Amino acid sequence: MALQEKTLWRGILSSPYGADACRFHPDGGLVVQGGRIEALGDFDSLRSAFPRVAVVQSPHEPWLLLPGFVDVHLHWVQNRVKGSFQEALLPWLQNHIWPEEARFVDSAFAEVMVERFYSELASKGTVAAMIYSSVHASACRLALSKGYGRMIVGDVVMTQNSPPDLLTDEDVALAQVRELGREFGDRYAVTPRFAITCGESCLDRLGQAAADNGNWIQSHLSENTDEIAWVKKLFPKAAHYTDVYDRAGLLGERTILGHCIHLSDNEWRLLKARGVNVAHCPTSNRALRSGRMPLEKLREFDIPFALASDIGGGPSLSPLNVMKAFLEDHAPFTRVTATEALFRSTLAGAEILRMDHRLGSLVQGKEASFVALKTNGPAKNTAEEQLRDLLSNDPDDLENLVASTVVDGKVIYTA
Repeated sequence: MALQEKTLWRGILSSPYGADACRFHPDGGLVVQGGRIEALGDFDSLRSAFPRVAVVQSPHEPWLLLPGFVDVHLHWVQNRVKGSFQEALLPWLQNHIWPEEARFVDSAFAEVMVERFYSELASKGTVAAMIYSSVHASACRLALSKGYGRMIVGDVVMTQNSPPDLLTDEDVALAQVRELGREFGDRYAVTPRFAITCGESCLDRLGQAAADNGNWIQSHLSENTDEIAWVKKLFPKAAHYTDVYDRAGLLGERTILGHCIHLSDNEWRLLKARGVNVAHCPTSNRALRSGRMPLEKLREFDIPFALASDIGGGPSLSPLNVMKAFLEDHAPFTRVTATEALFRSTLAGAEILRMDHRLGSLVQGKEASFVALKTNGPAKNTAEEQLRDLLSNDPDDLENLVASTVVDGKVIYTA
């Protein structure tokens, strides 16, 4: 389908504009031209206004049209081995993940893997992401050059407590970070893997590099109790794990920290004061038995957060399975809705990545980046009912519900 061809996409339309607020059209449509949404609303009204425009619709049950998904924390270099191992964080990294990441020194292997990764990501409806690469500059550049949509990528920094084939001299690592940061600007994320693999000097220099080049910052925080105990030994002067990053100047409005499961109230207050964002990874937290991220604390301290797949800790790139896990994990403890699950997988992530003026919701004038999902029947009465019905599917079925993924008006995936 040509980018400039005007089309009218028909389906059940649902688009969030808040954590519990969602636009809903049981028989809706999107008029797309030039990569943007020209109009949206009830299908009959749009058909009357655009009588000669080609209609794109399901030949069977109506599609569910949603904003394209935004995944704020994933490791593309772990895609091949995602979901393969069910161990606690530290032994899982040491025994399985780090050996896999070491393979990305081979450019030919990385070329094959990056194509496979982006193909699979498109098949799950994701249009933007914050991505961890390996320590290798070549792999990071591949991920930045081969991606579609809006991808932010960073090479993980590992200058201590790392296997020999990933361990990098601090000066070499910092020179690489600065070079990539200058080259890619706000498409690049300074990425200390976590405090354990970066000493105090290294973290300080990373904080300064991010500030100098205007880069994003991403890392992990308090995912696992053994990790926290190790950090305490390595950084005895720090008041707590979060303080390690704060002392290095790594906390701010352009920082996204994954997990944040085992934090004290003082740490939550610090994250709030610095304007830090959180990537909530329920499927990964389950798989590695890390614990339930305290959603109540995020809400109490009003911390911006979005959902994330966190492959390879997470077993799937599908945001639908992440949304399902979000509901299942938190429903016994606090109020959660399917509408919020959609918001946290779309507009919340776009807001955190400062892309919400472009994508994350279906709004006239925004980029036409959306997903068409298969349904098994007519529209429900409300957005919440429609989304609950969607997420009631089995995990295996959720993997295969994307009919089309559209980025900037161009279909990049069709089932």
